[in-house]
Amino acid sequence: MGVGKVDLRVNPWADVFEGKKRLGTTPLPPLELAAGTHTLTLVNPELKTSRSITVKVPRNGTVTQRVDLLE
Repeated sequence: MGVGKVDLRVNPWADVFEGKKRLGTTPLPPLELAAGTHTLTLVNPELKTSRSITVKVPRNGTVTQRVDLLE
C-alpha cells in the first residue's frame, strides 16, 4: 500500500481532522498518510467555517492542496 504526504496550504489557518482524529493546526509540515484517497475536514472556529476536501495521496510522493477559507 505505502505512504505519501499531503502538503496543506490553508488561508488563513485551520484545524485539520481526518474523521474524528485531529491532525494538527496549519501551518503544518507535510502530513504522512497512507497512499489512497482521504477526506480531510478543515475547521476555523474564528471564521465559523469548515470545509471538507478529498485528497489523493500518491505512494512515495507528495501532493499539495491549497484551500482558501475566505472564499
